[in-house]
Amino acid sequence: MAGRRPKATALKILEGNPGKRPLNEFEPQPKKGSPVAPAFLTDSARAEWDRIVPQLEEIGVLTQIDGTALASYCQAYARWIEAEAAITKYGIVIVEPIMDNIGEHVGDKIRKNPACTAAMAFQRELRALISVFGLDPSSRTRLKSEGQEEKLSPLAQLLKERSDHRAQQRA
Repeated sequence: MAGRRPKATALKILEGNPGKRPLNEFEPQPKKGSPVAPAFLTDSARAEWDRIVPQLEEIGVLTQIDGTALASYCQAYARWIEAEAAITKYGIVIVEPIMDNIGEHVGDKIRKNPACTAAMAFQRELRALISVFGLDPSSRTRLKSEGQEEKLSPLAQLLKERSDHRAQQRA
């Protein structure tokens, strides 16, 4: 299937339905709340889970079935931190010894630290996952928290009231 992945109805609502297309009234609505943290999370992934879950609950984007996506984010975060620590410890480039046929050291070869490749891969994964939960400034600007009223200009407020009044008269 070509094209963009469809957005969840809840995200469309939080964004104010910018496309003004009809919303899927029959989309499953998982129960709000925090999922159970998986046992396989590393210590640093679990620390990220414990840090981020209360914040996601506060902004209203977390449901009980989001555990797998959230665990993926936390593991990618922990592995990115680990790769960055290896880069800090060993540097961007590493020196490998060159050995001859009889095992004697004949020189050195400089190459990119494999942790650099790993760090970049985990950063890409993180960028994809953070937008799912609205964790970056760009995706947050498109969200409206539940219960947050849209601020309307006086003219827009008047037009909305007239529209609401007409709808009530028709009913």
